[in-house]
Amino acid sequence: MTTNEARTIAEMILGTIDGLEDDIDYQKGFHRDYYERVIEDTFGSLHCSVYWGATKCVLVPAEFDYVIKIPFNCQGWETNIEDAPRFCGARYVLTGGEGEDYCRAEAEVYEAAKAEGLEQFFAETIFAMEYKGLPLYIQPKCEDDDNSKERTSKIKTLESDDAADFSQSYFSAASMSEEMIFNFLVDYGEEKVEQLFCFLDDIEASDFHDGNWAFLNKKAVLIDYASYHEGW
Repeated sequence: MTTNEARTIAEMILGTIDGLEDDIDYQKGFHRDYYERVIEDTFGSLHCSVYWGATKCVLVPAEFDYVIKIPFNCQGWETNIEDAPRFCGARYVLTGGEGEDYCRAEAEVYEAAKAEGLEQFFAETIFAMEYKGLPLYIQPKCEDDDNSKERTSKIKTLESDDAADFSQSYFSAASMSEEMIFNFLVDYGEEKVEQLFCFLDDIEASDFHDGNWAFLNKKAVLIDYASYHEGW
């Protein structure tokens, strides 16, 4: 997807929601502790749900096949946000350096994976536009599960040792559940999954708990893959 295409999608979504009245000075800080009520009142409705993660806010519009991600920025609030030390460890694998924008970090991981022919493992995150001072990224909307009989029967053929081999051999796999690894094996095969873990280890990726993967087009994908590193 191009940035222009992403912007068009974001504008379509925003066009169905009452917008923010005032700009937000993102550089001075954006965090749930300070903006939860503003964001909930503006975007939360029957047509759009608002979710808060450790490093970002996610808008999930009911009528679209994409979600909007807004990264936190706590650089000026180290002493005011209880968990502020978490927000300086986003690693930009393409452009180098570190920062607070975990959505940017995620978008760069996707581009790096694409260069290695591994983009099918990831739901693409891409910068779309700036809105009222906030950087907006979009990602395809994914499903929580795929309980098809075919998938269930294939998973039953796998053994715990199949997942354990990966968890013990790759740092990135250590935080993944057996279920997650099983689904990747079913959808992509052992050789391709090994390539994925080699790639993730190379970029020192981590924090792949069960809330960070889902199904897109009936295949398991990572949806939150910026990793997580302590800062400050």
